[in-house]
Amino acid sequence: MLYKIEFTCPVRGHHIYKDCWAPVIGEKLHYKPDPREEARTYDKHALGVYKLVEGEHVLVGHVPIELSRLLTFFLTTDNEKRKD
Repeated sequence: MLYKIEFTCPVRGHHIYKDCWAPVIGEKLHYKPDPREEARTYDKHALGVYKLVEGEHVLVGHVPIELSRLLTFFLTTDNEKRKD
């Protein structure tokens, strides 16, 4: 079962990635767990924000810490086992 969720939120740390990305209002980005050790040092649920560039996902920031735990829960929950 697939779900699609869209929402608006700020991108944390975007200033660090300004060499590879300039924010555009209304731009659609993707997020997924950031496997890098340095990201997990600050947020054990770190979710990277990625832009699709020429078929590759390029890291451009992170989901705010206040949201990463909640969103990680939804990304890792086995929906087939949940009963509504």
